[in-house]
Amino acid sequence: MNRIISPPKSDWDKLHQPLEVGERQFIEYLDDNLHMNWEIYIQPHLNGLCPDVVILNPNIGIGVFEVKNWNFKAMNYFLQEDKYGRTQLQAINNSGVTFQYCPNPVDKLLQYKKEVVDLYSFGLNFQKHGSLAVNVGLVLPSATKEEAEELLLPIFKSRNKKVFNLVDEGAENYNHCIITQENLSEDIKFVLPTGITRFSSKFMDKVIANQLRIWLIEPESNREQRTPINYNTKQLDYVNSRTKSGYRRIKGSAGSGKSVVLVGRAVKLMEARKKVLVVNFNITMLNYLQDLAVRINPQARRKITWLNFHNLGSRLCGDAGLNQEMAKLFEESTGFPDNDQYCLLVNEAINRFSNDYKDHKYDAILVDEGQDFSLEWWNILRRLLNDNGEMLLVADSTQDIYEQATLWTDESMQGAGFRGEWVGLEGTYRLPNEIIPLVVNFSDTFLPKEMVNTPIKIQMEISFNKTYLGWEQVNSLSSDIIENIILSIKNFLIDKQELSMNDISILVQDKSLGKDVCGVLDKIGIRHINIFSFDKDSETSIKEERARKMAFYKGDTRIKVCTIHSFKGWESKAILLFINKAEELHDYSLIYTGLTRLKSTDSSLMKVVCSTPNLANYSKIWPNDF
Repeated sequence: MNRIISPPKSDWDKLHQPLEVGERQFIEYLDDNLHMNWEIYIQPHLNGLCPDVVILNPNIGIGVFEVKNWNFKAMNYFLQEDKYGRTQLQAINNSGVTFQYCPNPVDKLLQYKKEVVDLYSFGLNFQKHGSLAVNVGLVLPSATKEEAEELLLPIFKSRNKKVFNLVDEGAENYNHCIITQENLSEDIKFVLPTGITRFSSKFMDKVIANQLRIWLIEPESNREQRTPINYNTKQLDYVNSRTKSGYRRIKGSAGSGKSVVLVGRAVKLMEARKKVLVVNFNITMLNYLQDLAVRINPQARRKITWLNFHNLGSRLCGDAGLNQEMAKLFEESTGFPDNDQYCLLVNEAINRFSNDYKDHKYDAILVDEGQDFSLEWWNILRRLLNDNGEMLLVADSTQDIYEQATLWTDESMQGAGFRGEWVGLEGTYRLPNEIIPLVVNFSDTFLPKEMVNTPIKIQMEISFNKTYLGWEQVNSLSSDIIENIILSIKNFLIDKQELSMNDISILVQDKSLGKDVCGVLDKIGIRHINIFSFDKDSETSIKEERARKMAFYKGDTRIKVCTIHSFKGWESKAILLFINKAEELHDYSLIYTGLTRLKSTDSSLMKVVCSTPNLANYSKIWPNDF
């Protein structure tokens, strides 16, 4: 029998947050001494709590541990009561400044215990003494028992908590512990509370364990960051080569690998000591591209310039002394500024630079999601290219949610530096087989033929991946309906035990609906990351939304909530898609984009919840539920 350890030992040296020596020592101690039925989860997200180690046994209970490599000899530590009468750990640093450790690790542990009982395991919450199944421990690999007894035991006592394994008399049956350097060589029955070392518990069962496990399973985004990108022969050729002119345009359907080719080429040029600029329209897409790039070379985030086009224009205008003029353009618009005026101002900024404006020029400029760009934007970028430089444009006209692709005619592109036809990436490597005919049917039914770039599945070796699809037509997207849908998916994940709750991405068509979803998640206690501002002041709201988009990245292991616009180019193995409008071409392009965000993995899930009757007939080709 092999123990469940997540992530596995083979990946410990690749973790985004590297294990400290003390953390590894404690985890290895648990692995060597715990019964094999205990599962070990390293740095699990646990709905935003992020403890260092969690252990789970379906027959006994759960243990949550915080590891602190404190050296109590490094500075002067002491205890002091706060205004509420609780003991707090204080210290005086080398500069003579007194400070309080915050958050207090004891309070953090007690918060873990409370939330595990109250939010993530209904069975424990409804039992009179269900909290006895939850054990918490503070691990101090660099501290002695004497130091722990002097500086940390009083903190537990001031919270009316007894500690199992120190001098706290009568604490034998309590489920709080402090583990010091001496403990890591002792018999486990003297180190961990009896709530862990006993053989069974009437408070814990497999149902409760399943409720907890969906918060402990490592999200796909974490595993993915440790996995190198695999290219097929054609993709690799585009990554490693350039055309004679230096200009290349690639088109492909959703999931064909356009973005991985772009970042692969960008990294290749970076490694050749070229100055590289990657540009697109959406801020959030840049975060996704950077996450891809660092899987190839960890230096890519820092050594490549990543900007969305409006940021680039603002930077150029700022350097040219046109800050006020640019700010005025944005002030006069409710969203993006008038494109003609914007392009005139950016071109004026470039005109103000001297002929040799090398600080603003690049050896390579690569544009992702090119269907979002106007030809004027492309020609501005061309002015920033060094002689004998390289430009790459990748696009999928089927995802033309900003209605720009129709402006890129063959005639207009003759003056854009391109020669010959588009080169193509055929097929999709991302979409699950089961969803492809549904997506093709949608594009054939609702999108003009000249826009459609149909995804075709590439035949790979036999796959045993599972895909769960469901479409539900509803009368409205009220808060009650949204809540019921989210809870039903949570229960489905608990039943299947194949996906992490943190794998879920919730996509909406507009900000208002997105805010409603966030309100429901807050109500039911599910932490999430989103791109919306709830500030009523429009100027403050715009700034906040921009900041949220800058912080919205795949490596954040909370549930993600955003508009389809901001998720364009991304992918997720578990998607909840809310649709409330299907009237104009723009709406159908947007819905198509949302439907093609699903990623084929060992287990994938997409649930579509639609309140518009315009898609009722189309919905009949989908399964009603998983």
